[in-house]
Amino acid sequence: MISINPNEVLSKAGPEFSKWQDRARRATQELRRAAKPGEIRFDHRVWIDFKPLLRSIFHGKCAYCESNVDVAGHGDVEMYRPKSLYPYLAYDWHNLLYSCAICNQRYKKNQFPLKEKKARASAPSPESDTSAEEPLLLHPYFDQPQEHLSFSAGEETREVHVTGLNERGRTTIDVLGLNRPELLLWRFETWNRVRTLLDTLSSVNVNTKLKAQMIRQVRESLSDSAVYAGAVRQLCRAQLESTLVESKWATSQEDLLTLLGDITVSISPEQQDTAEREHKIAREELRSYSVDTGGDDVMEKFNFAAKRIDRIEVQNLRTISHLDLTFPAMAERESWLMLIGENGVGKSTILQGVALALMGESRANRYELDASTFVQRGGGAGFVRVHINAIGTVTLHFENGSAKFTVDPPEPKVPLLAYGPTRLLPSETANTPLADRNIRTDNLFKPTIPLSDAESWLADTWKEDREGFYNVGRALCRLLLINERTLPRMNDGKVEIRMPDGWRRLSDLSAGYRSVLALVVDIAIGTSGKRNRIEDAVGIVLLDEIEVHLHPMWKISIVERLRNVFPQLSFLATTHDPLCLKGLYDREIVALRRGRSGRVTFATDLPSVENLKADDILTSKELFELPSSRSRTSALTIARYSALLNKPAPSEKEKRELQRLSRVISEMLSGSIAPMQHEVERVVTSVMKELRSGKEGRELTRDVVAEIRRHASEIGDER
Repeated sequence: MISINPNEVLSKAGPEFSKWQDRARRATQELRRAAKPGEIRFDHRVWIDFKPLLRSIFHGKCAYCESNVDVAGHGDVEMYRPKSLYPYLAYDWHNLLYSCAICNQRYKKNQFPLKEKKARASAPSPESDTSAEEPLLLHPYFDQPQEHLSFSAGEETREVHVTGLNERGRTTIDVLGLNRPELLLWRFETWNRVRTLLDTLSSVNVNTKLKAQMIRQVRESLSDSAVYAGAVRQLCRAQLESTLVESKWATSQEDLLTLLGDITVSISPEQQDTAEREHKIAREELRSYSVDTGGDDVMEKFNFAAKRIDRIEVQNLRTISHLDLTFPAMAERESWLMLIGENGVGKSTILQGVALALMGESRANRYELDASTFVQRGGGAGFVRVHINAIGTVTLHFENGSAKFTVDPPEPKVPLLAYGPTRLLPSETANTPLADRNIRTDNLFKPTIPLSDAESWLADTWKEDREGFYNVGRALCRLLLINERTLPRMNDGKVEIRMPDGWRRLSDLSAGYRSVLALVVDIAIGTSGKRNRIEDAVGIVLLDEIEVHLHPMWKISIVERLRNVFPQLSFLATTHDPLCLKGLYDREIVALRRGRSGRVTFATDLPSVENLKADDILTSKELFELPSSRSRTSALTIARYSALLNKPAPSEKEKRELQRLSRVISEMLSGSIAPMQHEVERVVTSVMKELRSGKEGRELTRDVVAEIRRHASEIGDER
């Protein structure tokens, strides 16, 4: 983040800006006419009209993280003070910033922390006075971010990390996720290019023309329009101050230092050490809280910034020597990771390792598992390390010779809900459902522990919190794709849902429906108390074999449905079913594979599944790796047909067999295609005729079958 003066851009806009201001004033007056805050209606066109000016003010960069968001024009009009808390500032241009969707939608959202919560302006009204507020979030118009943020480059990790020099700096980093994995890397790559130029400039062998070009490139990297300028300016100044020597290029270096003196500050090693020490102390204070036992002060801390998994590291965990997974940064939705791979590669073990780390030390040892059995054969010790934004790392340790796990820090930090593949309903077992609220992991380790009694919980919620009942009811409607205007109801003490065939009690629904509803309600129970609405629920969900109990129609949409119901929950799940990959995006699928030596490896650079059919996913080399989605009989049929075709003089019996096999193969190839793609039959018929014509060198090999399937796919795409 750097300081930005918008006046130059706005003064050049002239009449255009004045015209916008008039419209913004009229829109604000309309807001003031609203009788109640709940009746406020915003005019989105005002923000749309101002967006080009904002883009110019911030040079197409995010006001917060300084990433370039102007390439595709997808930057957001972001409100420093959120309109949900300060509706009457919604059109004040001083409150409007240009932001990337990840900083705005994924991290900041409607957060606006203050030094003193009680100083926040009272209930939204036109007369709300914000002068007494002390925001902890830096504002690029009115603050000098370089006085609050310090950047340091790690050579071994190849990261540029940002540290808060004070409380405002630390809060800004946490709320906006400014140390998220991709930013650490991108800042380093940008700085490394500039550092290379500086190192080259120090060489006496640089000719004058090349030197001028390099100095110009360095200056461009320090300008307001350059990505990650805040980090590069500080690091560049530190580099020059530490390496400035008497040489023929010293004057150029001094000129750069003079330029930097006006736009950044010098951070001494002592200041950096102090900042890192204070940052660590503040982080340890936050790490000492427990989401499981905290009161209102803990709630305030918990809601202060997003708590989500950024990265998972695994070392010597049973079959897995090493694993390093980064949750992809998504904007409009929370990240998922779906683990796929054959049985025995460690998918469930990874879920258990993450669960044991995040549930806290006392719970991890409560299951009476032998920690030494989690160590990979031949390894002395292992760990599972989970990186959580605004918390830091949570690490589970296990070693040979010790039956106990250790977790650092020992208390749980985020709501955790973990489910194994055997997700029983209360009526299917005599065991008691989960009792804990925020840390609900029994079902992952004890298959006979049932999910919660959804109907009883909903009935109690109806009595105690009617709005809460309707909120969950709306979520269930979204899950079942039912019109939300017909919400679930209570009838004679029983919960009823309006299905296509009429009102049905939960107990009358099929086992598959009840299982999915029970899972959603169980997650709602586990996240209740942290947010008022189910769509605001935050936390981590671990789900082993997501496809259990699901009809194919549900499998193909389960990820999308759960994302719709729980947009802010992070899911780490496993599946054996290709249909359950639908709804996932780039880098959200992780393929675990066992090599010939038995070593398990992982891959995340996998093809998009958005336009693939189920059998294409199954036979994909990068995904499920099956040689064919057909039965062995199908392959033998094709092989027999190919052999008969190549006979120079088939017998009458063989000719009849050829005709029969031709019909079988035609039906086989067209039978897997959707009804809307009948044109495929024309392609199949054409190829088959060519084969029957006896053209030399043509046979129905696997390549020919693949060609037919490609034609089918292309026809489907064209339609």
